[in-house]
Amino acid sequence: MEPPNQPETLDPDHKLQWDTYLVAANTLRETMPPPVSTDAPGLWDTRLRVALAEVAAMVPVNASEAPIAARSVAAGAHASYCTAQMGRFANDPKRGA
Repeated sequence: MEPPNQPETLDPDHKLQWDTYLVAANTLRETMPPPVSTDAPGLWDTRLRVALAEVAAMVPVNASEAPIAARSVAAGAHASYCTAQMGRFANDPKRGA
């Protein structure tokens, strides 16, 4: 997912918001688990957009809270991924719980 182009003239407050968005997006890109289904094209981009919306819903108020919110969203995604994998391999004694 390519971030949108940054506008040329930003005041310092908007620049900080933009940089905070990029840090949160990069944190999610690095820490999100792979999609369970890789059949759908663009699934990564969709998941990252939804994850960014989840980060925004947490309303981080400064640059230090944005990565924390992103890691929280990624941790939830990992928990969901593990739960899905557990269901997929429930009957496999080598991989199941």
